[in-house]
Amino acid sequence: MIVFISESNLNIVFMKNFNNYTKIEDFLFDPEFNQLINKGGKDDIHFLFEKYPDKKELINSASILLLHLNVKDIEFYEDYIDKKYKELQNRIKSKKRRFILIRWSAAACLLAMIMSIFFLSQPGERSIENTLFTLMDSTSLNVESIRLSTSDIHVKVDENKEIVQTPTGDILIGNEEKIESSKMEDEYIQLIVPNGKRTSISFSDGTIARVNSGSKLIYPRKFKDNKREIYVDGEIYIAVAKEKDKKFLVRTKNITVAVLGTKFNVSAYNNDNIHSIVLVEGAVEVSTDNYKSKIAPNQAFFQEDGKASIKEVDTYKYICWKDGIIKLDNEPLDAIFKKIARYYNISIQQNNQDFDMSKEIYRGKLDLNDSLQEVLDNLAHSSNFTYKVYGKIVCIE
Repeated sequence: MIVFISESNLNIVFMKNFNNYTKIEDFLFDPEFNQLINKGGKDDIHFLFEKYPDKKELINSASILLLHLNVKDIEFYEDYIDKKYKELQNRIKSKKRRFILIRWSAAACLLAMIMSIFFLSQPGERSIENTLFTLMDSTSLNVESIRLSTSDIHVKVDENKEIVQTPTGDILIGNEEKIESSKMEDEYIQLIVPNGKRTSISFSDGTIARVNSGSKLIYPRKFKDNKREIYVDGEIYIAVAKEKDKKFLVRTKNITVAVLGTKFNVSAYNNDNIHSIVLVEGAVEVSTDNYKSKIAPNQAFFQEDGKASIKEVDTYKYICWKDGIIKLDNEPLDAIFKKIARYYNISIQQNNQDFDMSKEIYRGKLDLNDSLQEVLDNLAHSSNFTYKVYGKIVCIE
């Protein structure tokens, strides 16, 4: 493979050693990495992917941030950054402080803080949208519990407790915990639902969203007067409360869904090839950069490799996850395993390369309220594979 590297960045790529970098801020505040990303091209980044395959996710996240941010601009907010650092320092009771520009021990707090600064310097709806998706891209799902986060508030949420946003912007978690809107500095709140967890959130307008495993959702502390808008990476089932002349917008990276009141499912995981909008009732308008159409109940919009299509579907197949069910209708085993891995927070590895999972087709249903072993046994009995479980890793033999 031939990689073209711009002459100005040739020495950086070959001479800089990133082997000891283990956190996103290591890359984010490295001057040479900044120069490479801001003055280089995609080929330079791909070269780094090949040279440091174990750090691909860190490099990718840092690159996304730097392509949307000008780090020099952040220097103008040094007093603000210093204030934020001191607030964090007081909360965690730590006396350690390390600098390049400024360095935090918690990458998630760092990224959230940078995003709040970026909002100040990047007005405009499109800029905010891009920034929110950049924030989601940079937020790890590798956490043990559901979390609600802003730059200054981080709360763990029990899976069995509903999250409720009041009309004044306060957040209630079950009947025990309350976060007052007046104590939040940011306009946006991020909900992180790791693999193996699910939750639900009731917004201030009465709209209810069920959020599936491995999903991230960003929503405003208070909806604007003329529209309601949320941002999704993952899967949600949403019942939108009707408000005349006030659209509800669900935005994913490539698709926007506009409704006044309806029930539908959005599946738009960034690492999935197929994204879908499935309408249960009402009407929605789906749009991408080069496509716009309305879909009717029992129809679904699909986007695969940039191509859009609308089909008649069995809607329950797409929304049964909220009931702990996977309905199988000519579903290949590799696609089933991907869903199971998210639901049970496991990794599934294939040791038998002669076994083509894409050709193993299933019909029926799986009850995800069963144990992982029961689910795997049901699949194994219907196909020609065995498996072994090593902690959170399942090996297909």
